[in-house]
Amino acid sequence: AINSFFRDFQKDLRLEFKNALQEFYVGLKKDLNQMDATGVLKITTGKEPMSMTTYRLFCKTMMFSDKRNYIFARTFLIVCWSL
Repeated sequence: AINSFFRDFQKDLRLEFKNALQEFYVGLKKDLNQMDATGVLKITTGKEPMSMTTYRLFCKTMMFSDKRNYIFARTFLIVCWSL
Protein backbone atom coordinates (compact mmCIF):
# COMPACT_ATOMS: atom_id res chain seq x y z
CA ALA A 1 0.00 0.00 0.00
CA ILE A 2 2.83 2.39 0.79
CA ASN A 3 4.56 1.64 -2.52
CA SER A 4 1.29 2.16 -4.36
CA PHE A 5 0.72 5.49 -2.59
CA PHE A 6 4.11 6.80 -3.69
CA ARG A 7 3.63 5.43 -7.21
CA ASP A 8 0.23 7.19 -7.50
CA PHE A 9 1.96 10.52 -6.86
CA GLN A 10 4.88 9.66 -9.19
CA LYS A 11 7.36 9.75 -6.31
CA ASP A 12 10.14 7.29 -5.54
CA LEU A 13 10.74 5.77 -2.14
CA ARG A 14 14.22 6.36 -0.81
CA LEU A 15 16.28 3.19 -0.98
CA GLU A 16 16.94 3.20 2.79
CA PHE A 17 13.21 3.46 3.52
CA LYS A 18 12.35 0.76 0.97
CA ASN A 19 14.93 -1.59 2.54
CA ALA A 20 13.67 -0.85 6.05
CA LEU A 21 10.09 -1.62 4.97
CA GLN A 22 11.17 -4.87 3.35
CA GLU A 23 13.07 -5.92 6.48
CA PHE A 24 10.07 -5.03 8.66
CA TYR A 25 7.64 -7.07 6.56
CA VAL A 26 9.95 -10.10 6.45
CA GLY A 27 10.16 -10.02 10.25
CA LEU A 28 6.42 -9.47 10.62
CA LYS A 29 5.67 -12.41 8.34
CA LYS A 30 8.04 -14.64 10.35
CA ASP A 31 6.44 -13.59 13.64
CA LEU A 32 2.89 -14.15 12.33
CA ASN A 33 3.79 -17.55 10.92
CA GLN A 34 5.34 -18.56 14.24
CA MET A 35 2.28 -17.38 16.20
CA ASP A 36 -0.01 -19.28 13.81
CA ALA A 37 2.08 -22.45 14.10
CA THR A 38 2.07 -22.37 17.92
CA GLY A 39 -1.65 -21.57 18.11
CA VAL A 40 -1.19 -18.19 19.77
CA LEU A 41 -2.92 -16.45 16.87
CA LYS A 42 -5.42 -17.95 14.43
CA ILE A 43 -4.75 -16.70 10.92
CA THR A 44 -7.17 -17.50 8.14
CA THR A 45 -6.00 -17.64 4.57
CA GLY A 46 -7.94 -17.50 1.36
CA LYS A 47 -11.14 -15.76 0.51
CA GLU A 48 -13.96 -15.08 2.92
CA PRO A 49 -17.42 -14.33 1.59
CA MET A 50 -18.59 -10.74 1.67
CA SER A 51 -21.71 -10.19 3.73
CA MET A 52 -24.80 -8.82 2.02
CA THR A 53 -24.63 -5.76 4.28
CA THR A 54 -21.09 -4.99 3.13
CA TYR A 55 -22.04 -5.61 -0.49
CA ARG A 56 -24.97 -3.18 -0.23
CA LEU A 57 -22.76 -0.54 1.39
CA PHE A 58 -20.20 -0.79 -1.42
CA CYS A 59 -22.88 -0.62 -4.11
CA LYS A 60 -24.67 2.31 -2.46
CA THR A 61 -21.43 4.25 -2.04
CA MET A 62 -20.41 3.71 -5.66
CA MET A 63 -23.90 4.34 -7.04
CA PHE A 64 -24.19 7.79 -5.51
CA SER A 65 -20.60 8.82 -6.16
CA ASP A 66 -19.71 11.13 -9.03
CA LYS A 67 -16.25 9.56 -9.47
CA ARG A 68 -15.85 8.05 -12.94
CA ASN A 69 -13.59 5.19 -11.83
CA TYR A 70 -16.49 3.75 -9.79
CA ILE A 71 -18.26 2.80 -13.03
CA PHE A 72 -15.82 -0.06 -13.63
CA ALA A 73 -15.60 -0.95 -9.94
CA ARG A 74 -19.38 -1.18 -9.60
CA THR A 75 -19.67 -3.39 -12.70
CA PHE A 76 -16.82 -5.61 -11.51
CA LEU A 77 -18.39 -5.96 -8.06
CA ILE A 78 -21.78 -6.92 -9.50
CA VAL A 79 -20.25 -9.50 -11.83
CA CYS A 80 -18.11 -11.02 -9.07
CA TRP A 81 -21.06 -11.22 -6.68
CA SER A 82 -23.09 -13.06 -9.31
CA LEU A 83 -20.47 -15.81 -9.75
